[in-house]
Amino acid sequence: MRSIILKTALLAAAMAGVIAAAFAFIPTVTVQRGYLFTAMQHVAAKADVDKLAAANVMPTALPRTKAGQRSSEAYQNVKVLGNLTTAEFTRLMLTMTQWVSPVEGCNYCHNPANMASDEKYAKVVARRMIQMTQHVNANWQSHVKETGVTCYTCHRGQPVPANLWFDEPKNTYAQTSLLGDRAGQNLPSNAVAMASLPSDIFRPYLSEAESIRVTGKTALPTTNRQSIKQTEWTYGLMMHMSTSLGVNCTYCHNSRQFADWSQSPLARTTAWYGIRMVRDVNRNYLESLAGVFPANRLGPSGDVPKVNCATCHNGAFKPLLGQSMLKDFEELAAPYVPTGTTAFQKTLGTGFAVKGNESGVEAKLIGFIEDAARVVDATTWFDFDRLNFATGSAELDAAASQAQLDNVAEILRAFPALRLKVGGYTDNVGDPAANKTLSQDRATAVVTALTGRGIDAARLEAEGYGSDHPVCAANDTEDCRAQNRRIAMRVLSK
Repeated sequence: MRSIILKTALLAAAMAGVIAAAFAFIPTVTVQRGYLFTAMQHVAAKADVDKLAAANVMPTALPRTKAGQRSSEAYQNVKVLGNLTTAEFTRLMLTMTQWVSPVEGCNYCHNPANMASDEKYAKVVARRMIQMTQHVNANWQSHVKETGVTCYTCHRGQPVPANLWFDEPKNTYAQTSLLGDRAGQNLPSNAVAMASLPSDIFRPYLSEAESIRVTGKTALPTTNRQSIKQTEWTYGLMMHMSTSLGVNCTYCHNSRQFADWSQSPLARTTAWYGIRMVRDVNRNYLESLAGVFPANRLGPSGDVPKVNCATCHNGAFKPLLGQSMLKDFEELAAPYVPTGTTAFQKTLGTGFAVKGNESGVEAKLIGFIEDAARVVDATTWFDFDRLNFATGSAELDAAASQAQLDNVAEILRAFPALRLKVGGYTDNVGDPAANKTLSQDRATAVVTALTGRGIDAARLEAEGYGSDHPVCAANDTEDCRAQNRRIAMRVLSK
């Protein structure tokens, strides 16, 4: 009996030790994220906080020097950063190599036998990403504040950032099961922290501009059309944002009234701008690179890689825990704008000076867009003088038209709300009906060329006017008729 009691006591002691170990005290860190006395706190294990701090150490910056001539004068094919001296340019290129491709080095983007060549897709992408970084730092301070971003913010020493997204393949569940359409959910997905929520949240919210709403504005059964399914999609996006920043709901919301902005922390406003910034980046920078990325870099549906909140944040409430690298890399803070440049250059950056005619129709169009007093009307047309076609054809002369097409595409990217109507015109020679058809085909060809540069087709309209509305009313000499064979554009909305 004594033996049984002893063994039982020993077993109980062992079990108590197991239970005590299982519920051992874990050191935690508590941060007040919202208003006092509202339980808006974030509690994290100290070990996790220490691990996060170790993963967000800024690399040491190389010393700065301004020696040398302008890089655009010293090197060939420098389309951005041409204002930097050769020493500044070299410093940034060496730094970017460490940020993005420390193993492969310069050869990741360049052909070592011809550094000026654009034959490697990575160089074309890198050039566009520099412009994107400058754009974010200059125009999205509502989200990035003065801290800003650099290439390292996302890449962290890797050629491809760790957190990118692609469109999900079309769901075939409904055709293969009696259970019906799973509506993009009920499968484990990191996108929504493995929750049973719709996981295809990035396309509607971080590329397109679907409304993010949980509650309706009116009581049922009036005009309220907010559904449970919409709520689930919104929750999916919130789960993504929460895990991307390593925070809980109270980082942006007061849990006593989630919907009330007046009771929400300022972080909610910052996040609101962040969603719109990500849309801008995806639509106007990454998706504009369709056709540049090789097949092995595309998603299952053939789309280019795109960014979300995790791409920059990497699990931290602020990228690099709020440390700023811009003080050491001022060239990434904003596009360089020399004194006395045209409106076109000021809007798009000096990289487009090589396009030519930047003080012509493009500048006039930008002036119209930027002028708040100018009301959009149906009479203000802009004639584009370098969109050329073969005689009697709707095929664009690629060599002659390339620069102006690029300029129009960049203007559309610079002004995300801009919508344009493309009008095609002919001279008065030939059958009027045939001319009308030809003018429509030419306007459509320009729209096709712009959508091929990543511009959303919904922002463009095409119409052919034949020989109507000539700019040279006489229409009786070849020079006069040549002026009437043209492409014009007008602003539908800005």
